[in-house]
Order: sequence, then structure tokens, then C-alpha cells
Amino acid sequence: MTRADLTNDREGRQIALGYLQYIKVLGALKDVRDASVHNAKTPIIFAGFVAAEDGGKLYNTKGEDIVGLAATIGFLREHGVDSLVDAYGIHTYPSSTKPGDPETDAARDAKFASVDLGECRPAGSADGKPCWITEWGFPNADVTCSSDDSNRTKLVVEMRADFARAWSKTVHRDSVYRCGRLMESGRVALQPL
Repeated sequence: MTRADLTNDREGRQIALGYLQYIKVLGALKDVRDASVHNAKTPIIFAGFVAAEDGGKLYNTKGEDIVGLAATIGFLREHGVDSLVDAYGIHTYPSSTKPGDPETDAARDAKFASVDLGECRPAGSADGKPCWITEWGFPNADVTCSSDDSNRTKLVVEMRADFARAWSKTVHRDSVYRCGRLMESGRVALQPL
């Protein structure tokens, strides 16, 4: 769906009503956060929205509705989301075809820059918020214990290079990845329970 569908399409209008309820929830959350002694500076990140192109088709066959990321952020911004959140949470599931192919990697990087990060703005910007990639990954259908993970490993290396080109060079105080490595706190956080 596109931004116009949120106004003109029957299902789109239902989705828009849900977005408006979400704005109310964010307002209540911000009120609680701002009044908190311990969490007054905790960032509010709006829910992870999938980086889909406006008017794009769903990548699975579940029959779900899909609203483009630019349309979603545009609608939420028109209804005040920027006064309620500190960043936009983005989920990205890049193409997992042809790992190691430079042409496919370039296309993946171009989509990442134009669609996934297209609505992102620098911190403190008057017309938007920064994006946090709150979920990303590539599938591996081989679920055996001796699974061949070489293709996915190539894809992760390629995507990390895309992230490196896109990320701010300023280290955020909450980051557990600094100076080219995962800090001890990050390693502990990622350990199995």
C-alpha cells in the first residue's frame, strides 16, 4: 500500500485507524517516561516497521497487508510521531539471493539506502528522526545441526559493509559495538541463556 491508500482504500483506512491508536499509545508511553525518575532519558523507539517499498508486494504468501515504510512514517509524522519518539525502529530483511555476487550486493545496498534508510534523518533534525535497525537477517532453511551456513555468512559480511557505509561515525553512548569490535557487555548479552 501507498500513502494514498491509507486514505482512499477501505483496508488502508482500517490500518490508518490502527496507526492513530498507536500514536495515542506512544503519547501515554512518553508521559510515563518523562515523569520517571529512572527512565526519563530512555529513548522511545517506535515499533520496528518492515522496510517495504511503497506499493510493494508481500514477500510471502500469507495474505497479509503491507504498507510501504515511507507511507507509514509519512502518515505517523503527519500525526505527530516525531514529538513522541526519539528514533524510528526499522526491520530490514534484504534479499538473500546470490551471496558473493557484486551486482546483487550493489542492488541490495541501493535498496537499503533508498528504502530502508530513506526516511531517516540525523539526530536533532527538524524534519524527522534517526533510524535504528532493530532487526535484520537472512534465512537459512537448512536447520540440521551440521547446517551449511557459508552463503548466509557471505550475506552477513556484505550487509555489515552496507551498515558501515550508512552508520554515523559518532559512537552512541548506548552502543555495545565500539572501535571495530563487540564489547564484553555485548558478548554477554548475546550468550545463550
